Amino acid sequence: MDRAVTASIDAGLASPEPDQTVLVAESAEGEGLGFVHLHAATDFHTGERHGHVSDIVVAPAAEGRGVGAALMAAAEDWGRAHGFRLLSLHVFGANQRARALYERLGYRLDIVKMIKTLR
Repeated sequence: MDRAVTASIDAGLASPEPDQTVLVAESAEGEGLGFVHLHAATDFHTGERHGHVSDIVVAPAAEGRGVGAALMAAAEDWGRAHGFRLLSLHVFGANQRARALYERLGYRLDIVKMIKTLR
């Protein structure tokens, strides 16, 4: 995690708002396996409020064990409980493993962000 992610999660835990949460996955022994940080967002183009996955992290030792899928299922339940029609997330283009998971779960491409380094 980078500093921006850590700061965002710290702020959410320090003063939680009604439309945000952090859900944690633990083993039967209480070992932390991962977490998902969620909040409500408003689509810039449509004005529709929806759920957004800010961050999802799976511990290296828990990778490949279904933790990410379980966290995403919990995120979707949270979104439904809040009455949202959509759940959005951002993923880096090169993160093929995460993209494959999201696609298996039914997520589809919406907006592509393009950047160019200026010198």
